[in-house]
Amino acid sequence: MVTGQWYPQGSANPSSAQLYLAKNGTHYIIEVHHKIQYQAELTSLKLSDRLGNVERKISLEDGSVFASKDNDGIDAIFKSNKHATHLLHRLESNITWVFIALIITILTLFSIFKWGIPAASETIAYSLPHKANQLIASGTLSLLDDYLFEESNLPPEQRAKIRQHFKDKLISLSNSDETIEYKLHFRLWYLWLI
Repeated sequence: MVTGQWYPQGSANPSSAQLYLAKNGTHYIIEVHHKIQYQAELTSLKLSDRLGNVERKISLEDGSVFASKDNDGIDAIFKSNKHATHLLHRLESNITWVFIALIITILTLFSIFKWGIPAASETIAYSLPHKANQLIASGTLSLLDDYLFEESNLPPEQRAKIRQHFKDKLISLSNSDETIEYKLHFRLWYLWLI
């Protein structure tokens, strides 16, 4: 016998109830207030998966629900039924599978951050039109200028030297698109360490 609560269809008002396995082993009996309310084949019931000690719900054909926290009792009743062992419950009850799932989760998250996000970012960046990249860049620079950066203290001669090096050595390495115009901006950023 499994003790639980019976909820009529469309109602949240429970009544105390008991679930029995009939003598033939293939039928169930549900008594509500010690009166037989339901009697039919076990296969007509829809049983929720077992997950830890969470209350199990058994849906009846008329839409009513029998709920109980006696998971072992429910498993005993349904042992000959297809619901007897649920994959989710078997996995969470086995420490080896829990450890394997944890390792897989960690490896998956690591892979997403190490390779997935950079690959997606690169794909998105190269698929955006050049004008969109310029708008994003100018908006980002304006925001940083407002809150983090100040005017650079570098002398004009040093700035000119750095610009020339940037133009001669770096742009020529990556400029496959002649329509892109690179600009080098000089800013001062104080990194305050607390």
